[in-house]
Amino acid sequence: ASLLGDVVEPDQVTLTFPWFSVPGALVGTRFDQFPGSPAVVNNRYIVYKGNYTDLLDGLGRTGIYFRDVVATMPIPYTGVIASSNMLIPNQPMGSTVKFGSTAPPSAANGWVYFTGLDVEEAPTLGGIYRAPIASMPTLQTMVGIGDQVPGEAPGAVFTSFGEALSVSSDGDQFSFWASWGTETFPKLLLCPTDGNPDIIAYCHQQHPTGLLVDIPVNQGIFVHVASSGQTRQIARTLREGINDFLFWNFSGRPPGVGGGTEPGTELARWRSSAFSTLAARPMSPIQVVFKAERNATQGLYLREGFGTQMPLRTVAEVGTTVGTDVDPLAPAGSLVSAVGVERDAFRNGRLAITASMLYVDPVDPDITVGWAGIYTAQVAIDSVYRDGFED
Repeated sequence: ASLLGDVVEPDQVTLTFPWFSVPGALVGTRFDQFPGSPAVVNNRYIVYKGNYTDLLDGLGRTGIYFRDVVATMPIPYTGVIASSNMLIPNQPMGSTVKFGSTAPPSAANGWVYFTGLDVEEAPTLGGIYRAPIASMPTLQTMVGIGDQVPGEAPGAVFTSFGEALSVSSDGDQFSFWASWGTETFPKLLLCPTDGNPDIIAYCHQQHPTGLLVDIPVNQGIFVHVASSGQTRQIARTLREGINDFLFWNFSGRPPGVGGGTEPGTELARWRSSAFSTLAARPMSPIQVVFKAERNATQGLYLREGFGTQMPLRTVAEVGTTVGTDVDPLAPAGSLVSAVGVERDAFRNGRLAITASMLYVDPVDPDITVGWAGIYTAQVAIDSVYRDGFED
């Protein structure tokens, strides 16, 4: 994928890189940007989200696309899986609403999964969809806006879905975040203090006193099994001390930096994400690791098996997990200060996480020693730490 889809030869007609143009759009339309991470599958396909500007009306469009990096004759092939020109599948008969938003896809074993909605900020139609890697395939609705929430009272229906989907290696199961109901609670987002100074300055310009956002009271982490059509609840707020699964980040491009006036280069803004990753092994219970705000701190937690019968296990928790339990080289007396996990971080029973550790001198709090790394561990059934972590 590239932004060179509109480059032409000296004759000003022939496209130099036609395989980089947006498939399904007017010939010579280029991509503006590729938000999120791509997915690599079957050792030959790169599946990604692409945004572009429609040359006919000047409006922004979005879609899910794939590139076959093996088949290169006569030219490399790029196909479209879903786009803003496609009708949302699971809508009332006779409706003609198209996708207004698509999320970066996940993929495994020849299947692509993605979240698609009519309106990203306040969806009324859409869901999570599955499709084979093919041009303009039939989309299968896995779960949709308005579907009954498993484990909740009748009439409780999904109202929003997260972008990050973690797909099992066989392509049959995936974990996801969702919310339901209308109850919310306020949360004040304060601008970051570390990072890109241009982004920090732009955040303070936009939100000098912070940004107050409404957070859904009812949120959960779920697993859907495509072969059976079943959706199971893994964890939810208001239980086991869990308050929130959403984590916020002010990111993007500050004005006048890194993109100029190019169309589609999105300005920095507050974004929320939920994080979960799953491992499904033959003849073993499913395991899901997710990030949550729990009992007034943040951490990574493991659920083994469907439902909530098995107690949560702590992988690493801010302010309570000893740094040397994660990394023997961490400063003595340090505690975990930040944790992270991504959608493809749990494969074949092996989990990868990011962790930061911080030692604060008990006499002089201005004296600190930090440590951080990416760590992996073989997660045995029923015992997260049995084999320890390694760099």
